[in-house]
Amino acid sequence: QATNTGTEARFLVGKHCKGIRDITEIVQECGGKIPQTRNCIDMLVGTELADKLQKNRTSLMTPGWIKMINQSIQDGNWSVTDARLSLGWYNKILILDTGVEPLSDEQIMEFYDLTQVEIEILPVELEHFKSLLQDLLQ
Repeated sequence: QATNTGTEARFLVGKHCKGIRDITEIVQECGGKIPQTRNCIDMLVGTELADKLQKNRTSLMTPGWIKMINQSIQDGNWSVTDARLSLGWYNKILILDTGVEPLSDEQIMEFYDLTQVEIEILPVELEHFKSLLQDLLQ
């Protein structure tokens, strides 16, 4: 629709999001703009802070990622074994919590039971994300 009206399309996706087609290719075809970040975590907290937080085998996740992993297991797309093999390498899982849709204590404990990896919650502000959106819309 943006292409038909002569306006510029904007896409809020990380450049490393993978699908059948490369997302940057789709954005270019639409004449759109995409944030210059690696992924959704960088959009939320910035590359520098993300790199700092990921040291010592720490995985950064959002509540949405936790819910998606649990849903993938429920839907049969992923198994408990898959989850433990993929996430068990980490020393810690750091959940970046904006407070918009927080996980319940029960959801956190269930995810710990699934992964057997220490979980820590880090409250984060949305200022970096707001700035990224403002830049994208200009």
